[in-house]
Amino acid sequence: MYAKQRAIELEESGCYVAAAILLKSVVDVAPEDSFAWLVLSDCLKAMGQLTRCREALEQVLVHSPSDHKWIVFVRLAMLERKRGHFQEADHWFIKASLEEGARDYHWVNILRAANLILLEDFAAAEQVIRSVIENGSPLDDPDEAYNILGLSLLGQDKYLDARDALTTSFRLAENSEIPKRALMATESIEEAQLIVDTSGKNGVGLA
Repeated sequence: MYAKQRAIELEESGCYVAAAILLKSVVDVAPEDSFAWLVLSDCLKAMGQLTRCREALEQVLVHSPSDHKWIVFVRLAMLERKRGHFQEADHWFIKASLEEGARDYHWVNILRAANLILLEDFAAAEQVIRSVIENGSPLDDPDEAYNILGLSLLGQDKYLDARDALTTSFRLAENSEIPKRALMATESIEEAQLIVDTSGKNGVGLA
């Protein structure tokens, strides 16, 4: 179908409105076309039409093969995260991670852990990301995993462990976007903790 192929080309080049026009005509004729719905959802998301994007993803769920549904669950999770609905996003991340097709993809749980940071459920984020790191399988983005681990530890006031995780993240990143001041900040954690511990032991005030 020429309209569908042209729509995909337009979406890939960033012409989302034109692509959406064509894709709507495609799904009107072939509502069972789950891939057309999926690309349409991407267009609608890029256009800021998040409610309609959600509706399109629901159509993908209805018509997609069962072994592909976990991908749609992740898309729904990312959409709800973008909308600021972090609890609902976690619901979809959990559904995705439980699907057999997702079990070999660590990034699903990395994304879930990052969302748990936004929920400020730092203990749960630590548990999820540690399960990824300690799994033993190679990670596509180990620096990102350790960065999330560091943030989860900071949220629980585990400062020295957080410093170690963030330092590991920085060192693993080949093309790190983390500025040098962030690494300096993690290195200063030990100094701050030492001051607090020493002052407490000596009975000296911190002021």
